[in-house]
Amino acid sequence: MRILQIFKAAYFSKLCFKNNTFHMRIPLITEPFEATAYSMTATFTIALTRVFIIMNIVKRVREYLRFLGPGIITGASDNDPAGISTYSVVGAATGYGLLWLSLFTLPMLIAVQDMSAKIGLVTRRGLAEVIKENYGITVLIISVIAILISNTVTIGADLAGIAAAINLLIPGVKVAFLVPIAAIFIAALEVFVSYKTFERYLKWVLLILVAYIFAGIFAHPNWLLALYHTLVPTLQLDKAQLTAVVAVLGTTLSPYLLFWQASQEVEELKERDEEAVAAKELRSRILEVDFGFFFANLIFFFIILTTAATLNQEGITNIQTAEQAAQALRPIAGDASYLLFSIGLVASGLLAIPVLAGSTAYVVAELFGWREGLREKVRQAPGYYFTLVTSILAGISINFIKLNPIQAIYYSQVLLGIITPILLVVIMLISNDRIIMGDHVNGLPTNILGALAIIAMAGAATLFFVLQF
Repeated sequence: MRILQIFKAAYFSKLCFKNNTFHMRIPLITEPFEATAYSMTATFTIALTRVFIIMNIVKRVREYLRFLGPGIITGASDNDPAGISTYSVVGAATGYGLLWLSLFTLPMLIAVQDMSAKIGLVTRRGLAEVIKENYGITVLIISVIAILISNTVTIGADLAGIAAAINLLIPGVKVAFLVPIAAIFIAALEVFVSYKTFERYLKWVLLILVAYIFAGIFAHPNWLLALYHTLVPTLQLDKAQLTAVVAVLGTTLSPYLLFWQASQEVEELKERDEEAVAAKELRSRILEVDFGFFFANLIFFFIILTTAATLNQEGITNIQTAEQAAQALRPIAGDASYLLFSIGLVASGLLAIPVLAGSTAYVVAELFGWREGLREKVRQAPGYYFTLVTSILAGISINFIKLNPIQAIYYSQVLLGIITPILLVVIMLISNDRIIMGDHVNGLPTNILGALAIIAMAGAATLFFVLQF
């Protein structure tokens, strides 16, 4: 009974502290209790209240995530460690000047991803399969080769990024040891875990990317200057800024996401055992894709903001990787930004590598007509899973051979820069073909944005080659 009284007192009463003793203004309790006893009870009550609040938040987040499909995952995975390195380098080198790219690329990114998602939802087939059946195998083979090379190199760089970020959080752990551990964990997750469980894992991991928003806040940026450069495009016609623009466009509009998005929409239809998607459901799914890429560009914005507000302002303009950015942040922005930046780097790799490996497996399986999908068992889709695991193993090998990952990414991006405009043209043609898409062909706004995306990517590829001379 006395314990119950103490609990009630701790929770409901006003306290009076006098002569190192708490006196409870509550009718049930007339004698004073020692401060230590009360302190323990109050601490327990506060802790219990916090637990209830956290449990309620987790419950609500879980309910919200349950209704989100592959769109949010695809969007978040656009920010892999290699991409985060690009944004970090751009923020350090150019300051706030290129923040407008987060707004400029968003409508185009949403338009092309919407087309890809709609192709999967309407045809119930992956993008590679639709291209092969309607536009021949030549374009598909070129796309597959480019994606195989680029994804493998990026997986290798992302594995190194995860290992380096863990090393920042836990100094002393060897990167060479962490690379295969991270790869084995991701491969085992994709191969042996059920599709729904795997999808839930990706959804929870993407929430960790919110760390970059807090890292940006803790960096104490000049918000007025940041807002100005976000809304008012400014560009200096020098090699450094033009190269930065090309790098951002190449990182943001990644072709592997187009294949992953369409295939994941098909996976969702199969999981729900749906033959067709109603117009209302189609709009809902497309809206979810839009939200996913809004989230992706929001993270992209805050990464540039963080390094612009800290490294660039301190004159640190020459960094090569996100790990270097995290290390440089610590003495400038403090431990909070350093830790959040490092944690976000680990999470981005754990989210992006499964998508990279999965998209590689999808395009190869669809090229050869193999059974595919994460919802399939290994014995049902051996070719698909063999490709998936091989791409991750190849990514490991890049970290143990004499190959500079930065240069490898550089040249793979060159290859993608050539193929991406061609792939976007094919997607536009499919999305406007009534024989394939029925009543779900593109509207005028989507076609305009798609055309702008093609022009932007073709222009970026051309500019890239011009800058080499």
